[in-house]
Amino acid sequence: MLKLSISNIGGEAIFFSAVTVISRILNFLCFPLLARSFIVDEIGIIDIHITCVMFVSAILLIGLDSALIRYHSEYKKNERLNLLISSSIMLLALISAAAIVGVMIIYITINHWIDGFNYITMNSILFLASIPSVVMFSITEILLRLELRKVKYLILVLGLNFSLLILTSFLYLNSSRTVEMYSVCFFISYLVFGILGLYFVRDYFDLSQFLIPEREILRYAIPMGLVSIVGIFTPFVDRLAIISITDSKMLGMYAAAAKLTVLMSLPVGIFQTAIIPIIIREINNYDFQKKLEILLRIYLGIIITLSITIVSFDKFLIDHILGVNYRDCSVFLAPLIFSVIAQTNISLFGFGTIMTEKIKFKLYLVVIFACTTTALMYILGEKWGVVGLSVGIITGKYFHMVTELKLGRKLFNINFNNLFVNSVTLIAACTLIVLSLFNISLIEKIVFSVIIIISLFIILRININSRSEIN
Repeated sequence: MLKLSISNIGGEAIFFSAVTVISRILNFLCFPLLARSFIVDEIGIIDIHITCVMFVSAILLIGLDSALIRYHSEYKKNERLNLLISSSIMLLALISAAAIVGVMIIYITINHWIDGFNYITMNSILFLASIPSVVMFSITEILLRLELRKVKYLILVLGLNFSLLILTSFLYLNSSRTVEMYSVCFFISYLVFGILGLYFVRDYFDLSQFLIPEREILRYAIPMGLVSIVGIFTPFVDRLAIISITDSKMLGMYAAAAKLTVLMSLPVGIFQTAIIPIIIREINNYDFQKKLEILLRIYLGIIITLSITIVSFDKFLIDHILGVNYRDCSVFLAPLIFSVIAQTNISLFGFGTIMTEKIKFKLYLVVIFACTTTALMYILGEKWGVVGLSVGIITGKYFHMVTELKLGRKLFNINFNNLFVNSVTLIAACTLIVLSLFNISLIEKIVFSVIIIISLFIILRININSRSEIN
């Protein structure tokens, strides 16, 4: 029975991880088509709108997605799951309806006061009109996953990404394509699969239940919602800083570089999905802590090697994936790749704030360093242009990581040496800056990268041996 249970859990984890990976790959494949369908400025317009949609959707969800995950098993055990789901979806439907009314008021107001209502404003309306569908898609996707409705989950998640890929392919083949046409494709895809998600979970609806979720649900949901909002707030603010300092073309370059980071974030995400549940379960075991530190340091060496390799071959990757028109996006690739490293270190080495449930400290840090990073981008961007923007991003992300690791260790006593992590990450940051911002040939990049990587693994080996002797 135990073996069967473990086998089932493993099979479920593999299934949902595989669906996640495939959906991300499908989403990534859309971008090369978009990059070849629109000019760089238009890519910037599309990117800022989609980022805005996801940001507003996170606000409207108010953390009810996290609350559903937290209380699902408890409410199901007490045969009150329909109450949790009905009240959550009904509240989200009410909030979404209010959002639609707000969008229409904005549309009417702009149309009344501004002559020559142009296509960019129409794009904004179409993207914002997608928000209710994005909200419903998000909540129903989580419910199907929790209820292990694998076939429906597969249809919903992969169906959305397949539809976006197919519609984007049609746009690519259409010589008269416009940004407005893409916004229509985005709206239709989320509308269809948002409604389909509601249809898949219709058995849980009970209109006689309360409209507002119970107090304990909201007490948990709202703080977790703030965490999600702040997480999306940072890239949103980064984009606002870029477009205010430069122009929509550089915003398009930033969007292109952000898409290329999937080469880094995909393997990192797979590892985190596998290791974090084990860390949470076994972290109080001292022997496990010693083995975990060695494992994570080796992993850190691997992801830094991967990041240096990607940035070293940035021109090759950009030319073959996005096209030669996007070569300038290489200046943003290094800071965005470094952001993945910093966030990974926070998740794996600085989980003290999560283990001790001190979420408010994490919120404070994210808000403070989001503002700090934005300020650095403005100050350095005004002085050094695009180079200043890149340096500002890396500097802000690095000090955010250092502070959160220090706080995590203070809150949750664990035998990790943060100084080593901080030092190696700083070396990686400097290396990425040199590879990205200095005009050196590919051969010089390769030689420099090999020297740095070999040096890092020598340091890693010496440090692991010294830690083993101490322990």
